[in-house]
Amino acid sequence: LKTIELISIKDILYLEADRKYTIFHLNDKKKKVVSKNIGEYEKILPKNLFFRIHHKYIVNVQKVTTINRSDGNYCQLIDGKTLTIAKRRQEAIRKFLYL
Repeated sequence: LKTIELISIKDILYLEADRKYTIFHLNDKKKKVVSKNIGEYEKILPKNLFFRIHHKYIVNVQKVTTINRSDGNYCQLIDGKTLTIAKRRQEAIRKFLYL
């Protein structure tokens, strides 16, 4: 590995699990694939900013615009992307966001 790229936390929309890899989805529509699983990032990202909404996703809560509770639970991000919230995480995210 010749270079290490640093990503600012404020630029992260969400992280997506892809087996042993994690895909960082960024503000500028860019994606960065890294060779650590999403659980590693769940441990080190600030707990007040990032929330695991699904086994596949960790969202930057500052980038969430709405949480839809009808027709399945999902959240919408500032870029219009919608992500599913796992049933077992629904109550936890409400508490986390004080809803």
